[in-house]
Amino acid sequence: MSTKRNRRARGAALVLVLALFASGCSSDDEGDDPTEKGRAPGLDEPRVAQVPLVATVGKVTGKLPPKRRTQAVTTVGRTVDTWFEAAWVGGDFPRRSMKGSWPGFTRDLAAQARHDRTLTSNAQLAGRIDEVTVVRRTVKVDLLGASKRAVGATARFRLVFDTDGDARRRVTVTGRLTLSPVKGTWRIFEYDVARSARAVPASRKDN
Repeated sequence: MSTKRNRRARGAALVLVLALFASGCSSDDEGDDPTEKGRAPGLDEPRVAQVPLVATVGKVTGKLPPKRRTQAVTTVGRTVDTWFEAAWVGGDFPRRSMKGSWPGFTRDLAAQARHDRTLTSNAQLAGRIDEVTVVRRTVKVDLLGASKRAVGATARFRLVFDTDGDARRRVTVTGRLTLSPVKGTWRIFEYDVARSARAVPASRKDN
Protein backbone atom coordinates (compact mmCIF):
# COMPACT_ATOMS: atom_id res chain seq x y z
CA MET A 1 0.00 0.00 0.00
CA SER A 2 1.41 3.35 -0.89
CA THR A 3 0.40 6.97 -1.22
CA LYS A 4 2.30 9.77 -2.88
CA ARG A 5 1.38 13.46 -3.02
CA ASN A 6 3.00 16.82 -3.62
CA ARG A 7 2.01 20.29 -2.48
CA ARG A 8 3.58 23.75 -2.24
CA ALA A 9 2.62 26.51 0.16
CA ARG A 10 3.92 29.67 1.84
CA GLY A 11 4.52 30.61 5.52
CA ALA A 12 7.51 30.26 8.34
CA ALA A 13 10.01 28.12 10.84
CA LEU A 14 10.79 25.24 13.44
CA VAL A 15 13.41 23.68 16.11
CA LEU A 16 15.47 20.57 17.85
CA VAL A 17 18.36 17.90 17.65
CA LEU A 18 20.95 16.74 15.04
CA ALA A 19 24.36 15.27 14.23
CA LEU A 20 26.16 17.77 12.02
CA PHE A 21 28.31 16.97 9.01
CA ALA A 22 29.26 20.22 7.29
CA SER A 23 32.02 21.51 5.03
CA GLY A 24 32.01 25.03 6.40
CA CYS A 25 30.71 26.94 9.40
CA SER A 26 28.20 29.58 11.02
CA SER A 27 25.51 32.32 10.92
CA ASP A 28 24.42 34.47 13.84
CA ASP A 29 20.82 33.31 13.37
CA GLU A 30 20.33 30.92 16.28
CA GLY A 31 17.31 30.64 18.56
CA ASP A 32 14.06 28.76 19.16
CA ASP A 33 10.83 30.66 18.62
CA PRO A 34 7.98 28.34 17.62
CA THR A 35 4.87 30.18 16.37
CA GLU A 36 2.43 27.67 17.84
CA LYS A 37 2.08 27.47 21.63
CA GLY A 38 0.53 24.00 21.54
CA ARG A 39 2.79 20.97 21.26
CA ALA A 40 2.07 17.45 20.17
CA PRO A 41 0.98 15.19 23.07
CA GLY A 42 3.94 13.64 24.88
CA LEU A 43 6.52 16.16 23.63
CA ASP A 44 6.83 18.10 26.90
CA GLU A 45 9.35 15.62 28.34
CA PRO A 46 12.91 15.29 27.00
CA ARG A 47 13.23 12.63 24.32
CA VAL A 48 16.36 10.97 22.98
CA ALA A 49 16.31 10.71 19.19
CA GLN A 50 16.43 7.11 17.97
CA VAL A 51 18.47 8.20 14.96
CA PRO A 52 20.10 11.66 15.03
CA LEU A 53 19.64 14.11 12.19
CA VAL A 54 22.55 14.33 9.78
CA ALA A 55 22.75 17.88 8.42
CA THR A 56 25.15 18.87 5.65
CA VAL A 57 25.88 22.06 3.78
CA GLY A 58 24.83 22.12 0.15
CA LYS A 59 25.28 24.90 -2.37
CA VAL A 60 26.40 28.27 -1.01
CA THR A 61 25.53 31.36 -3.04
CA GLY A 62 27.12 34.68 -2.14
CA LYS A 63 29.77 35.48 0.45
CA LEU A 64 29.42 33.49 3.66
CA PRO A 65 32.40 32.63 5.90
CA PRO A 66 32.84 28.93 6.78
CA LYS A 67 32.06 29.52 10.46
CA ARG A 68 28.73 31.10 9.66
CA ARG A 69 27.89 28.36 7.18
CA THR A 70 28.18 25.78 9.94
CA GLN A 71 26.12 27.81 12.39
CA ALA A 72 23.38 28.36 9.81
CA VAL A 73 23.28 24.67 8.86
CA THR A 74 23.13 23.68 12.54
CA THR A 75 20.24 26.04 13.28
CA VAL A 76 18.30 25.21 10.13
CA GLY A 77 18.81 21.52 10.88
CA ARG A 78 17.37 21.97 14.35
CA THR A 79 14.39 23.75 12.86
CA VAL A 80 13.72 20.90 10.45
CA ASP A 81 14.23 18.24 13.12
CA THR A 82 11.75 19.93 15.45
CA TRP A 83 9.13 19.57 12.75
CA PHE A 84 10.14 15.91 12.29
CA GLU A 85 9.59 15.34 16.03
CA ALA A 86 6.38 17.33 16.38
CA ALA A 87 4.67 16.21 13.17
CA TRP A 88 5.97 12.73 12.42
CA VAL A 89 7.90 10.69 14.96
CA GLY A 90 7.62 12.26 18.43
CA GLY A 91 4.93 12.16 21.09
CA ASP A 92 2.56 9.41 22.17
CA PHE A 93 0.76 6.97 19.89
CA PRO A 94 -2.00 6.23 19.14
CA ARG A 95 -3.54 9.70 19.05
CA ARG A 96 -6.09 11.65 17.06
CA SER A 97 -4.93 15.23 17.55
CA MET A 98 -2.01 16.61 15.56
CA LYS A 99 -2.09 19.93 17.42
CA GLY A 100 1.32 21.56 17.65
CA SER A 101 2.72 19.68 14.65
CA TRP A 102 4.00 22.81 12.89
CA PRO A 103 6.12 24.74 15.39
CA GLY A 104 7.95 27.63 13.82
CA PHE A 105 5.83 27.83 10.67
CA THR A 106 4.47 31.27 9.89
CA ARG A 107 0.85 31.76 10.83
CA ASP A 108 -0.34 31.49 7.24
CA LEU A 109 1.85 28.50 6.44
CA ALA A 110 0.82 26.69 9.64
CA ALA A 111 -2.82 27.14 8.64
CA GLN A 112 -2.04 25.71 5.21
CA ALA A 113 -0.08 22.83 6.76
CA ARG A 114 -3.01 22.00 9.07
CA HIS A 115 -5.22 21.85 5.99
CA ASP A 116 -2.62 19.54 4.40
CA ARG A 117 -2.10 17.57 7.64
CA THR A 118 -2.22 14.16 5.93
CA LEU A 119 0.77 15.35 3.89
CA THR A 120 2.62 17.52 6.42
CA SER A 121 2.22 15.27 9.48
CA ASN A 122 1.64 11.66 10.53
CA ALA A 123 -2.13 12.24 10.70
CA GLN A 124 -2.92 9.35 8.34
CA LEU A 125 -1.45 6.75 10.69
CA ALA A 126 -1.30 8.36 14.15
CA GLY A 127 -4.57 6.84 15.35
CA ARG A 128 -3.65 3.30 14.26
CA ILE A 129 -0.07 2.92 15.49
CA ASP A 130 1.61 2.23 18.83
CA GLU A 131 5.22 3.05 18.01
CA VAL A 132 7.48 4.84 15.53
CA THR A 133 11.05 3.76 14.80
CA VAL A 134 13.19 6.22 12.88
CA VAL A 135 15.36 4.70 10.16
CA ARG A 136 16.93 7.81 8.63
CA ARG A 137 16.71 11.60 8.89
CA THR A 138 18.90 13.81 6.73
CA VAL A 139 18.89 17.37 5.49
CA LYS A 140 21.12 19.18 3.03
CA VAL A 141 21.03 22.95 3.39
CA ASP A 142 21.63 25.36 0.50
CA LEU A 143 22.53 28.82 1.77
CA LEU A 144 22.29 32.35 0.45
CA GLY A 145 24.86 34.76 1.90
CA ALA A 146 25.01 38.54 1.88
CA SER A 147 27.30 40.84 3.85
CA LYS A 148 28.92 37.71 5.33
CA ARG A 149 25.60 36.56 6.83
CA ALA A 150 23.17 33.79 5.91
CA VAL A 151 20.03 35.52 4.64
CA GLY A 152 18.17 32.55 3.17
CA ALA A 153 18.17 28.76 3.14
CA THR A 154 16.60 25.82 1.33
CA ALA A 155 16.55 22.58 3.33
CA ARG A 156 16.26 19.41 1.22
CA PHE A 157 15.21 16.67 3.61
CA ARG A 158 14.56 12.93 3.82
CA LEU A 159 12.85 11.23 6.77
CA VAL A 160 12.30 7.46 6.84
CA PHE A 161 10.55 5.65 9.69
CA ASP A 162 8.66 2.44 10.49
CA THR A 163 5.37 2.29 12.34
CA ASP A 164 4.07 -0.54 14.51
CA GLY A 165 0.54 -1.37 15.65
CA ASP A 166 -2.55 -1.86 13.51
CA ALA A 167 -0.79 -0.08 10.64
CA ARG A 168 2.73 -1.40 10.00
CA ARG A 169 4.31 0.85 7.41
CA ARG A 170 7.66 2.06 6.08
CA VAL A 171 7.02 5.79 5.59
CA THR A 172 9.28 8.08 3.56
CA VAL A 173 8.88 11.86 3.67
CA THR A 174 10.96 14.01 1.31
CA GLY A 175 10.93 17.52 -0.02
CA ARG A 176 12.16 21.06 0.53
CA LEU A 177 11.60 23.76 3.11
CA THR A 178 12.47 27.37 2.34
CA LEU A 179 13.56 29.43 5.33
CA SER A 180 14.67 32.93 6.24
CA PRO A 181 16.17 34.34 9.47
CA VAL A 182 13.80 36.37 11.63
CA LYS A 183 14.83 37.87 14.99
CA GLY A 184 17.55 35.36 15.74
CA THR A 185 15.81 32.22 14.50
CA TRP A 186 14.89 30.64 11.16
CA ARG A 187 11.31 30.60 9.91
CA ILE A 188 9.86 28.36 7.24
CA PHE A 189 7.83 30.25 4.68
CA GLU A 190 7.39 27.59 2.01
CA TYR A 191 7.19 23.81 1.84
CA ASP A 192 7.18 21.21 -0.91
CA VAL A 193 6.52 17.76 0.60
CA ALA A 194 6.06 14.25 -0.79
CA ARG A 195 4.99 11.31 1.38
CA SER A 196 4.93 7.61 0.52
CA ALA A 197 4.11 4.55 2.61
CA ARG A 198 4.30 0.80 2.05
CA ALA A 199 3.21 -2.12 4.16
CA VAL A 200 5.91 -3.84 6.22
CA PRO A 201 5.42 -7.54 7.07
CA ALA A 202 5.60 -8.34 10.78
CA SER A 203 8.72 -10.44 10.27
CA ARG A 204 10.60 -7.83 8.23
CA LYS A 205 11.86 -4.42 9.41
CA ASP A 206 14.95 -3.86 7.41
CA ASN A 207 16.81 -0.62 6.81
